[in-house]
Amino acid sequence: MQVEWPDDATHVVANLPYQISSPAIERIQRHHAQHPIESVVLLLQSEFAERMTIARDNSAPSPLALSVWMDFDVELDSKVAPHSFPPSPRVSSRLVRLSPTDRSLGLDRRLFRIITQHCFANRRRKMRTLLSKPPSRLSRVRGWHKKRWAEAVGSIQHSAPEPLPEDWMDLRPENLKPSQWVAIVGAISSE
Repeated sequence: MQVEWPDDATHVVANLPYQISSPAIERIQRHHAQHPIESVVLLLQSEFAERMTIARDNSAPSPLALSVWMDFDVELDSKVAPHSFPPSPRVSSRLVRLSPTDRSLGLDRRLFRIITQHCFANRRRKMRTLLSKPPSRLSRVRGWHKKRWAEAVGSIQHSAPEPLPEDWMDLRPENLKPSQWVAIVGAISSE
C-alpha cells in the first residue's frame, strides 16, 4: 500500500489481505484515474465482493458499490472455499474481475463519495432525513459548508431531478439506482 506503482502498470492481479480490501480498491481507483488500468482480478472475502456489485434490480447496495461503479464494471467469478488455503480462513472467498468503463459523470467524485457514504451510514432512514443534515466531511470538498448544503438541499426537495421518481425523498439509500445517485449529487452540486 505504500509502494509507488509503475505508471505503465496495466493489470492488477492480487490475493489481498482482507483487512486492506477497501484501501486497496481506493488505491486502484486513484491509480486508474491517472494511468488507465485495463483489467483487475482480485481474490476478496465473499461478503465484501458482493457489496461491491450493483444489485440485479440495478439498485446500489452500498457506497462501496457506487464508488467502484464510477470506474469499473464488477463481475463476480468463482467462489473459493476456505479449505483451499492453509490455514483455512473462517470466511469464503471470491474472485472478482473489474473491467474499466467510461462513465463520464461530470461530478465531483469526492462529493459523490461523501454524500453516498453519509446516506448509507444510516441506511434505514429516508433520504429526506438523511439529506436534512450535511455530511460530517463536507468541508473537505472545496467550497462546501453547512449553509451551502442547506440551500442546495432545500432547493431540490420539492422537485425530482431526472430520473428520480416524485417520491424520491421517501426512499431509502439502497432503493436508488446509480443513475439516480448521479442525479441527486448533480442536482445538489449545481445549486
